Amino acid sequence: MQQQQQQKSARRVRTSSVIIVPGACTEISYKGRRFLITQMPNNNIMDSYIQELIRYKVHTFVRVCKLTYSPEKLANNGIKCVDLSFHDGLAPPQDVIDTWFNLVRTQFKEDPESCTAVQCAAGLGRAPILVALSLMELGMKYEDAVEHIRQKRHGAINAKQLTYLERYKPNSRLKIEKFENYIQFCGLKVHVPKRVMLFIDNALKVLRIQGHTETSQLKSS
Repeated sequence: MQQQQQQKSARRVRTSSVIIVPGACTEISYKGRRFLITQMPNNNIMDSYIQELIRYKVHTFVRVCKLTYSPEKLANNGIKCVDLSFHDGLAPPQDVIDTWFNLVRTQFKEDPESCTAVQCAAGLGRAPILVALSLMELGMKYEDAVEHIRQKRHGAINAKQLTYLERYKPNSRLKIEKFENYIQFCGLKVHVPKRVMLFIDNALKVLRIQGHTETSQLKSS
């Protein structure tokens, strides 16, 4: 009987250690976008914490709660730290949402294989709701976004945040753009794929070189 109680106690300790370990990371991915939800780290574990971020290819690290560590260590390892803190248990204000989406878009354009990390106190409220908003902007329904996150992050997103997500109207702000450039044609802006723009640029360079060569030959003759 005593041995069974000890085994149960050991199981509870192991389960608890997984939940409350500082800096525990959970990757959420959808349509090629990768996000990392993390808990609050501290200076005592920063070295191992940073190694985890590097392993997930994190270049942008967003903090949405109070600062409990030295951000210099992140910067020294090539990780950009951004402060987007807002009140615990609530939905993010609009300026935080706008900045978050801009960061996610920029990071994906710079490195499509990278992962954008977001950190709050327990990794259950403020960080998950920003990731949920991102999933919705990528085309996922709000209930599916919440379920997708909760499958990996049990207990994430409270009732107030859930109500906010239900009322939120996405505007495709993070969908991958099919066209990244445009050219002027008959006074209109015509969008073309990036690879076509590269072909046009290379062709123009060749024509300019050829034109310069012909001009030089005419002058010499």
